[in-house]
Amino acid sequence: MSKITFIDKIDNKVSSLPDENKLTAGDVNQIKNSVNAIYDDKGGFANYEDVNTSTNPIILPANTWVNLTNDKQGTHTEEAYKPAYVEGSLWDSGNNKIDLSDVPVGKVVLVKVDFEITDTANNTLITGRFSGGGHDVIFTQAEMKDGGIPHHFSGASMFYVEDVAMQAAGVFVQLNTSENSEVEVHNIMITIL
Repeated sequence: MSKITFIDKIDNKVSSLPDENKLTAGDVNQIKNSVNAIYDDKGGFANYEDVNTSTNPIILPANTWVNLTNDKQGTHTEEAYKPAYVEGSLWDSGNNKIDLSDVPVGKVVLVKVDFEITDTANNTLITGRFSGGGHDVIFTQAEMKDGGIPHHFSGASMFYVEDVAMQAAGVFVQLNTSENSEVEVHNIMITIL
């Protein structure tokens, strides 16, 4: 959000001094625009806490990529610190994906995913990825030794908005397990750098 909010200045009286000896309205407006451009381009974050999956876990069939959901209804959902240029939300609950439509191509995105997964067999393998616009980034890979008990994961990884296709498609947060499992999403935190 712009920090210098005065209206653009107009010279009232033009001095006959050489340019290097005077400060004009144009100079002041240039400083204002430069400072505001820095503030308008800075990053920020949003945190989305899910409520629904605590009572309705997401079913993960074996060897199938499944999109995580997040209803953004938790008390720790916070969007006050997202970048000024993001008009909407960084998480699209209707389509269950990271919404990059307001994030410029080239921006770095850091995503932390916090969830609890219960597998049905010992030594279940889990892989988590961000997927969208023809791009995939792995954010976690692990083996859960004990079956039938909850395993807590909190993984973070970065990617950048590579192109317009990724920006338009958004990015899904997906899990894949080697055995049938179910997952409860705690929160998804999205930071734009």
